[in-house]
Amino acid sequence: MMYLYCETVEREILTPRAFKTVNEVKKQLFEDFMECTGIDDNELTNLINQNKFEEAYAYLGNNDLIDDENDINLDDNNLSAYCETRNHDNWDARVFKLIASEFHITVKKKKKSGKITTQTKKGRKK
Repeated sequence: MMYLYCETVEREILTPRAFKTVNEVKKQLFEDFMECTGIDDNELTNLINQNKFEEAYAYLGNNDLIDDENDINLDDNNLSAYCETRNHDNWDARVFKLIASEFHITVKKKKKSGKITTQTKKGRKK
């Protein structure tokens, strides 16, 4: 399984990045969230570097660093984050699970209803 990390700033869609593990993509999600919001905290950085993401999220909440406009979702079926940047722009990131074989790519995503859907693209043999 791979993870496709997509992010936007205002209406600019940035180049997606692929990660091999869920921990790699969660770390990137936290690092980008911290960079966009201007959070510079050694204790939080240490938790993230140790892959203690639930504890890092709790730390954000306990220090009033998440709210209605700045949040991270750590659900493996709906990894995402959003915030208002230091420049007052809107930043959003979302992670899609990819299941790939030589001739198929399947994207799993969770809808607002909570239902998990899949979409498969079939390639041609050469």
